[in-house]
Amino acid sequence: MRLSLIVAFAACLMAAAMPLKAQTLNQGLNDTQKKEIEALIGEYLRAHPEVILESIRAMQEREQAAQLQRQQEGLVSRRQEIERDPTSPVIGNPNGTVTVTEFFDYRCGYCKAVFPSVLQLLKDDPNVRYVMKELPILTPESRIAAKLALAVWKNEPKRYQDLHTRLMSAQGDFSERRI
Repeated sequence: MRLSLIVAFAACLMAAAMPLKAQTLNQGLNDTQKKEIEALIGEYLRAHPEVILESIRAMQEREQAAQLQRQQEGLVSRRQEIERDPTSPVIGNPNGTVTVTEFFDYRCGYCKAVFPSVLQLLKDDPNVRYVMKELPILTPESRIAAKLALAVWKNEPKRYQDLHTRLMSAQGDFSERRI
């Protein structure tokens, strides 16, 4: 009898993962069997609550993997739009065979820290086409700096990289007046 209950328990767990099959399984069980299985499941979960936590972790991992997959698919499907948007500034070789796209904020410490490496990359590899995506999200001054940089790109594209370098190298106060 105990072995039958364990087999039925395993079947119920599998059925929970497959809702359509659960309906078929439930039709083959009488009320007493269903109650016994429910009691056994409850007893097992009380004795092994870590199973619930493991299940939740596994579900979260699957959800995170699915979200990452959707993000990657979104980037791939919008690659041309991201890399070839004529309103986005380009530094380095505009006809380069390797395109790098950077989303940045002039007030971002990480962006500023990596900037010397970006300049070195552009110096070392003449085939790099570096697309700049202004993403002014940190401060109101970020927006002002981005608007200025994009206006320069639109009206005097050759001066953009110099302005960008000055804004990325700026330390301390970043007021509207200073910008």
